[in-house]
Amino acid sequence: MTAEMNVSQMNRRSFNKLVAKSVAVVPLAALATSLPLRAEGEAAMVDPESPTAKGLQYVVASENGDVCSGCLLYVPVEGKDHGNCSIFPGQVVPAGAWCSAYQAKPA
Repeated sequence: MTAEMNVSQMNRRSFNKLVAKSVAVVPLAALATSLPLRAEGEAAMVDPESPTAKGLQYVVASENGDVCSGCLLYVPVEGKDHGNCSIFPGQVVPAGAWCSAYQAKPA
């Protein structure tokens, strides 16, 4: 009975360790893939045809008056007409774009 119990506990422990390591690797892999874009100084524009952009109804030019430059998630790039958005890490969005994640900056 105790030998059987130890084997099942070891398997559970091994599984939990594997899950913990996997959870740690995923964010690091995402960061590593975005680093070359940041190091070059010019990140790629968001592709309006990407699944994330389509899911958020992203448009390059807003027609409703709300634009990315007025959003809490938007961080302008000095001297540029585009900025960073936490919804699209490693990419930039035009100041006049819009998506459904838009949250107006407080006045």
